[in-house]
Amino acid sequence: MRSPIMIVLFLVSSTSIQAGELDLNRLFGSTSPTIEVAAACILERDYRTGSKKHCVYDCSGTKTTTTISPDELCPINIKR
Repeated sequence: MRSPIMIVLFLVSSTSIQAGELDLNRLFGSTSPTIEVAAACILERDYRTGSKKHCVYDCSGTKTTTTISPDELCPINIKR
């Protein structure tokens, strides 16, 4: 059984593409103009205001906040 990486390498090497012209959308058959990549966000801190708990995440330098019930635990990481 071939691994997915070997298959991608085979597909890339078997097509006639100039350096720097690799179109992943065409390669994987996507109809959208871009391939989206989810950012991994890591819990930085949490705080409470009234009856809400706010989880603050660092997403590769960008901060994002989610709001949950005060009795819940903030997930260690989220995808954004």
